Amino acid sequence: KKKNFARAGYIVQPKPLFWCPHFTALCNELQRVPEETKELVICIPPGFSKSLLVSVIWPAFHWLTDPSTRYLAVSSTPMVANRDSRKMRELILSKWYQKRQRKRGRPIFKIKYDKNEASNYEIAKHGGGRICFPIRASVTGARCDVLIIDDPVQAKDALGSPALIKRRIKEVNDRMAVALDNRLNDEASEVRITIMQRISHGDPAHVALQDLDETGRAVVLPMEYDPNHEYRYDRDWRTGPGELLHP
Repeated sequence: KKKNFARAGYIVQPKPLFWCPHFTALCNELQRVPEETKELVICIPPGFSKSLLVSVIWPAFHWLTDPSTRYLAVSSTPMVANRDSRKMRELILSKWYQKRQRKRGRPIFKIKYDKNEASNYEIAKHGGGRICFPIRASVTGARCDVLIIDDPVQAKDALGSPALIKRRIKEVNDRMAVALDNRLNDEASEVRITIMQRISHGDPAHVALQDLDETGRAVVLPMEYDPNHEYRYDRDWRTGPGELLHP
């Protein structure tokens, strides 16, 4: 797990990786998707490689066993959405990843030559694909098996008067409810992953946490450990109040 994560991360972001406990926690939770977990909500501070792991590496590894999966990834800005989509394509086109495909029992797949853009590419014959959008863009016609919502709001949206902050957050929540909830191909097997830093009461992560059912999991890892946190992660390794996520 650690070796593959480090190698995949180095391909798309060539610099040494310092392994942190939260990587193990997130990898363990992602490996339960979609067989056990249908909705995963991850709340973690910025700068902890959450997008690299969840939006880039995990979908690429999931394709090794099921290249028919279609991903729809949305983020707060076009830059973030396109960045992670491009990195995932770079990873699956790498020689290292192609070697992983050739292990016994794994399907061999290639990207369609006529559907090979940084923000929209598809797998030949198997039917899988990935398309990305900024949160406020039109997603008409886009369908998916897995919806990845990565930081749908920006930290600056939590700046200003209480009324302004509430309006900004409501706009994003309404957008997600109206435009994204019906993008999944099969409601019975739909998978939704939300990853973001918490910025305000009532933000999209808060809504997702409140709506979790028995098929959902919450990984809430604040920078400072709070044993009394409402959504405390049940496998948090920290024990002392105020203990840092990564000193």
